[in-house]
Amino acid sequence: MGELPPAVYVILALASFAVAGGLLVWVAGYVRGRGKESRGGREKPAVAPSAGEQELLRVSRVKKGKLVIFVQGRRYRHLREITDLQVGHETIEALKAVLAFAEGWLPSVQQRSTQPSPMKPTVDQEAFLQQLRQSPPPLQRKRPGLFGRSQAKAPRTILEPPQFVEEIDDLVQQRLRERPDMAKRRIGLTTGKDGGICIHVDLQTFDSIDDVPDSEVRGLIQDAILEWEGE
Repeated sequence: MGELPPAVYVILALASFAVAGGLLVWVAGYVRGRGKESRGGREKPAVAPSAGEQELLRVSRVKKGKLVIFVQGRRYRHLREITDLQVGHETIEALKAVLAFAEGWLPSVQQRSTQPSPMKPTVDQEAFLQQLRQSPPPLQRKRPGLFGRSQAKAPRTILEPPQFVEEIDDLVQQRLRERPDMAKRRIGLTTGKDGGICIHVDLQTFDSIDDVPDSEVRGLIQDAILEWEGE
């Protein structure tokens, strides 16, 4: 048997190189594919809330990198845009939970909250309650209060308006829970952008108790104020 021509050896060598190159390309593609699958597994979205849970607050990042806020599925730019009283209360509770979650990691915010502001607040406690009810009720004369305080009694510590508004609103909500006949009423107290009082009664908003046409609602808020003054 004669020897093979040199051309045959050249062809066999080229075929071997082609097979080896194909194997290398396949291995590289396989490795890249596994890497993408592993990264894709890590980037899977979080599990959706169960049927017994409700999403109150969500922060999302849009394509331009800006963070946006969603409250119960609806996008808002500021807390004051929320007009529904119940949604507003639930949003405040969600924000409190977020602050508690970040407790100890927000030193600048904590420092600003503990240090007294050198600027005079827009409205102090006296002016707030005077706006809330222009004239004191008859019960006010039977015991010292904000407008009939004895000189010997130490003055109540002046609080920032949102704090004592929230305290009085808590007393209002407590009275609503004790009144089954008013369980479906939406009554609450907040402060406006100018620092003034806002009394929310169902779908209406008033600047003072005297403007509220419902006598039961007026009496309920006045009782809450009297209890707050007596604490």
